[in-house]
Amino acid sequence: MVRNRTSRVGVRVALAAIFLLGVATPVAASEITAVVLRSSPLEVTIGKPVAFPVTVQNTGGNSLNSIVVTGLAAPGFTFLRSTPTSACSQTQPVCNFKQLRSGAATPQIAFYYLVPTAPATYQFKVQVQAAEGGNDNSDGTANNTDTFFSNTIDTVVRAYNQDFVAGHSLALGRTFSTGGIDCAGAGLPATCNDATFLLDANNRHGTAVTMPVDGEVTVSDVPPADNCPAAITTCFGHGSKLSVAGGIDVLPGGITVTMRWDYSDLPNGMTPDKLDVIHLFDPPKLVNGLPYALITDKCTASNPTNCFVVEPFKLPDKDIQATFKIPFNGVSKGW
Repeated sequence: MVRNRTSRVGVRVALAAIFLLGVATPVAASEITAVVLRSSPLEVTIGKPVAFPVTVQNTGGNSLNSIVVTGLAAPGFTFLRSTPTSACSQTQPVCNFKQLRSGAATPQIAFYYLVPTAPATYQFKVQVQAAEGGNDNSDGTANNTDTFFSNTIDTVVRAYNQDFVAGHSLALGRTFSTGGIDCAGAGLPATCNDATFLLDANNRHGTAVTMPVDGEVTVSDVPPADNCPAAITTCFGHGSKLSVAGGIDVLPGGITVTMRWDYSDLPNGMTPDKLDVIHLFDPPKLVNGLPYALITDKCTASNPTNCFVVEPFKLPDKDIQATFKIPFNGVSKGW
C-alpha cells in the first residue's frame, strides 16, 4: 500500500513539473505597430507630390522575418518613389525587410505620390505583413504570416488657388507658384507657374518658392497688414508667407523666393531701384538682435542669403518683380 501511494505521489509531482514548465515558458504572439505620421504637407494642391512618412516597430516578443510594408493610397494617387531605396521598390509602394528583432524598428519609410486632380479628402494607411519563426507558433502553425494595419490619415487635396499652393518638393518639380510670375525674368523654368492666374485688381500679388531639396512647401499670398516693426515704417502691399520643410529652422542652401507686386500695390514714386524686401521670421527668432532681415543688396559669395538673386526690375505692365534668397521660413514684404 505504501508503495502504491508513493507511486501515485510521484506521478502527481511529475505532472506538476511538466505543467509548471509549460507555464514558465509562454510563447509571445507577434505584434507590429505601424504609424503613418501625417501627410507632408497636410493640404496639397491638385497634381502636386505628397509624402507619407511611416514608422514600423516590432512591439511583440518574437523576432519577425520577411517584413513587407505596403502603402495603401486611395484611387487616383500616382506612386512616384519611396525611401529607403535599399529596402523599398521604386516602381510600387512596397518595402521589404529581412528581419526585425523584438523592440526594433525599421528605418523611417516615406512613400511619395502625385495626388489626384479632383479636390477632395483622401485616406491613406499602410499594411504590414510579417512571418513568425518556427518556434513562434502563437496561432498553432509554424512560420505563420501575420497582417497588421497602421492608423488611417486624411490628406486634403485642394484646387488651384491664386493665393495658395502646397506640395512636396521632389526632383520632378522644385518650384511652387501662386501664379503671375515672370519665370524667365526670375531665372526659373518656363513652367514655374502652377496655374495661369494673372495679376490684376483682384489678384495683386504673385509668389514663387524654389526648394533646393526634398521637403514640404506651402506658399500663401497674404493681404496687406500692419505687422512691420516700428523701425521699418515703409512696408507696403501684399506679402508672401512660406512654410518650408515643416518649419525647419535653417534650410541648407537657403530658400529662393520670387515676388511680383502689381503696380497698383506700389506706393507712389516706387521704382525698382528703391524697392527693398523685409523678411519677418516665423516662428519668431532673433538674428543679430533682430526678428527680421532686410534684403537690399545682390547676393555675393560672401553674402549668400538675405540678398537678391535677381534684383528688382520693372515688367512691361509696370509691375515690379524680384528674386531673393533667405534661410528661414516667414513673411516677406516690400519696403
